Amino acid sequence: NTALRLLSHTVKECNSAVLIINHEHTRIDMGFTPNKNADKSESSGGVFIRFATRLRLAAKIVGQIKSGDKQIGVTVRITPRKNKVGIPFIIAEDPIKFGIGIMANKELVELGKEYGFIKKRKNKIFYKEHDIGVESKAEFFLLKNKDIRKQLRLEVLEAME
Repeated sequence: NTALRLLSHTVKECNSAVLIINHEHTRIDMGFTPNKNADKSESSGGVFIRFATRLRLAAKIVGQIKSGDKQIGVTVRITPRKNKVGIPFIIAEDPIKFGIGIMANKELVELGKEYGFIKKRKNKIFYKEHDIGVESKAEFFLLKNKDIRKQLRLEVLEAME
């Protein structure tokens, strides 16, 4: 408790943020608490970390990304448990590929289709005159062609405003 209090003052002076990543585990005494609807997990940081944080998120694996029989990633649902800094109760689902991380290019392709920048003909997708190919290969196409990715990203951002 004391260390977190000292740390929070220093972080505030530096105009920074601290990211603490914990693994949650189930409480042993939850069967004896009067509130049966309470959150049945507690972080290893103890009880104080719940009060010291401005934003606490819970990540849960909800699906797998497979290529054939091999698992190459997971889909994670992130829900806010405590939020004093932003819009409340927005749930995000992110695909995470092993060795790559969060797949921002996949979301960029989905937003491009939503706003009409990416067209789909039969089983291929196109961006302007560029043939991206099959939808599952689109994220790798954008990884290789950084100029096209940058241009698509700017167009999507302008359409979102």
